Parts: sequence; structure tokens; C-alpha cells
Amino acid sequence: MIGSLLMTCATSLASSGIAEPLAPKEEPAAVSSTSTSLNVEDYALIYSYKPVTILESEDGYAYVEQKVYKLPYTERSNLYIYNPSVTFVPGYQAKLNNSLQVNGKPFAEGYLKNGYFHAKLGAYNEGWRKSGNIKVLTSWPRSSNVSTTITSKFGFTLSKEYTKGQSIELGNGGLIKIEASSEQSTKLSFAFEKSKSSTVDDPALSYQADRENGDKMQWSYLVENHKVAGALSYNIDCHILFEMDNSATNMSSDAFRCYYDICYQNTKKNGHSLFAKQLFDNGSLGYFY
Repeated sequence: MIGSLLMTCATSLASSGIAEPLAPKEEPAAVSSTSTSLNVEDYALIYSYKPVTILESEDGYAYVEQKVYKLPYTERSNLYIYNPSVTFVPGYQAKLNNSLQVNGKPFAEGYLKNGYFHAKLGAYNEGWRKSGNIKVLTSWPRSSNVSTTITSKFGFTLSKEYTKGQSIELGNGGLIKIEASSEQSTKLSFAFEKSKSSTVDDPALSYQADRENGDKMQWSYLVENHKVAGALSYNIDCHILFEMDNSATNMSSDAFRCYYDICYQNTKKNGHSLFAKQLFDNGSLGYFY
């Protein structure tokens, strides 16, 4: 039964290929050069998507809510933030809320133990039409604080809408600051502060890049007290900052695709582990096709 449920989830996504957006928003407003501190959520949201269940079993399920933000960057590219907010729901909570499985049956009582969400961004390329080239710059939340320098792969001139010293809050602890001293530089600094994010001690969050594919981001969680923390739904509010150039042909300049893997393993109330539920590389969502 579990296998059929997973196939149903995978088929429903693969058949559509593209997540249907809510009403698209207007092109993001220009960044004010007089503002020294901005919040990306106030002006840069271009699309928001309804929750989509991406994995389900009798002892729980996982769903993702998605947002996409767009910022000007250079004469040849823009910055984007892909924000998949993934929630793992144990069967205990689903049953408590009288939720039903896709087959109409009630959920069994289950508690979170461990799980992960892996994501890799990619471009569309169908020969006669293709999306722009993508370069992933950074992603978060992370297990600890981080800071790094970002420069453009595609452009040479920073957008005139920015001023040196200007900072932009990117959500969930992420921040970029304009470091370029002239228009002939695209230097930005990025910082993530765990204290400002939604991470908690239980479940414990771990972040790392895939050892075989550095462009693939991995978030995983581990529950210590399954009767308390494991009885509650757990959310990983993922953010991926990437640059995309303006080379799209015969399709939206905002088109891109996300490939993902997801897994969770729950337990019974007595702590005995249940079978892990997984969906591998065939998971895929597309945008602005």
C-alpha cells in the first residue's frame, strides 16, 4: 500500500510537471537607493504556490509551500530566491486533526524520528526553447552561522538601483549587503545567523552539500524526544539564492526547475521504528513555463 501511495504522489507531480501558481504579482518594485535596509518579503515576491503534498504514508505525510522572489543584479542577470518551506506531519497530528490519507483512510499514529529534503536547481532546455543559465550562490538555514562573498558569474555591472552599504533581509536569517564600491563590481556579502532563523534544538537540523554534487543542497532533521517534539509537525523553511542570466529563449525569463529528494522515518509511540518513506530523483517542480 505504501508503494502505491508513493507512486500516486510522484505521478501527480510528474503529470503536471509545473506547480500551478496563485495570482502572479506585478514585477517587483525598484530598490530604493535611499533605503539602507530592506526586507525582500515586502517588495520582491513574484509568485506564491499553494501547498502541495509530496510524500504520504499511513503514518504521516510531508508537504511543501513555495515562493519565488526576484531582485535586480547586473546588466545581464537577476537574483532569485527559491523558498520551498517543507513541513513533515506525523500521523499523530494528522489523526488528531481528523485528516485522511489520499485513499480516504484515517492515518495511523506515528511520531517523527528523522528525515531529509534535498534540492537541486536546474534549467529547462527543450532545444527550441530554453530558460536562462543558473548559478546557485548560497542556501540556508544552516546548522551554524555562515558568511561568504558573492560575485556575478554572468554580468560585470551592478544594478544602479543599489548603493554601497545597503542591506537586504532575505528571510529566515539570511542577509545580503552591497559591498561593491563602483558599478564595475558585483560584490555582495551574504550572512546567515542561526539565532534569527526558525531552527530549534529538537528536532536538530543539519545542513550540508551533497559530496558528489556540490550544487545539491541537503537538509536533514533528527528528533531526540519522539513523544514531545516527534508528536508535532516540523517545518524546514529552505531558501536557495541563485543568479540567472537573461538568455531565456521562447519562454519566460523566470523559468527554472527544482529537482528534489525527500524522506522521513517515523516511530511508534513505544519508540519502535517504522519503515522509511522515500521519494528519489524523479521529484520535480517547474516554474513560469
